[in-house]
Amino acid sequence: MNSLDEAIFVVDEDPNELTAAPIAKRVSEKLEALGHKVSFVTFPRELSVHHRLLGLTTKKPFVQFPFRLNARFFPENQAFFDGLRAKNPDALIISYHNTLLKPGFLVRAFGFLHSLTGRATKLRSTALPTLLNFYLRQPVLVKPSEDEKQFDVEVPAIFKKVTEFERHRLSIERAIDEARGANRREREETRYLLNSYLHVADAAASEKHGFMSEEISDAITAGIHKKLEPRFSRRA
Repeated sequence: MNSLDEAIFVVDEDPNELTAAPIAKRVSEKLEALGHKVSFVTFPRELSVHHRLLGLTTKKPFVQFPFRLNARFFPENQAFFDGLRAKNPDALIISYHNTLLKPGFLVRAFGFLHSLTGRATKLRSTALPTLLNFYLRQPVLVKPSEDEKQFDVEVPAIFKKVTEFERHRLSIERAIDEARGANRREREETRYLLNSYLHVADAAASEKHGFMSEEISDAITAGIHKKLEPRFSRRA
């Protein structure tokens, strides 16, 4: 990472999201072929929500750190990104993630959401049409910061349950049910994290359904290139 980087890609912020990093690598190669300078940074594993959840025990079953849902969860996590920004204030900072498409959840509710090649299959439900139409229109979800210098790119993926993690989740949830003195917020938010961050992206299933396709990486590359091009042109 240096001051000439136009984009900094952060991978493994959620290490259970296994197809995000390969897509990020492919996008970086495409951007470099277009003349952009991109660096890779691996998020510290010990700060990840996944790692923190695996550290819960039946005696201490609650997440003990202050966090806000729909943010970076923990102060240390945002501090990591703030540090990247401080070292390279002009670069776009892009963290790669997977959108949670669990079998029996979005896939069952909406039918097959593969519109990336323009061949969406017949839908089996009209539930939540706004979200459905979004996926039919755009293959990736992009969440910018207020100043649009930091982005989360959410790549669709099929997720699966892993026996080891599922046993841990059930054990901790039983401990939560039996715990005394915990407030409602602790219970609800810990359960939310347990049910969201212990599933693992299934690379084989995701690839089968087109969520690791060239269309995905091309769409992300085009969006980032469009964002970087004015800066690149000025430097040239």
